[in-house]
Amino acid sequence: MFVAPALYKHERSAVTGFVFSTVLLFVGGIAFGYFLALPHILGFLVGFQGPVVAPLIRINDYFDLVLLVLVALGLVFEFARC
Repeated sequence: MFVAPALYKHERSAVTGFVFSTVLLFVGGIAFGYFLALPHILGFLVGFQGPVVAPLIRINDYFDLVLLVLVALGLVFEFARC
């Protein structure tokens, strides 16, 4: 609301398209990470089992991993636009 009055009409449409594409790509990256990448990452990490080693993950570590993967893939999708 602060910047909008200072923009020309063609600049407003460009900013609107930029903001729309930014949000769409970031949400697309999060969806890709949640539905496709995260199940494979968790399956790989839990798959490290052996006769002595059992996979043990705490809830804080799980949330940290999920947050890191989702934000990272959201940013990767953002930079893919450039």
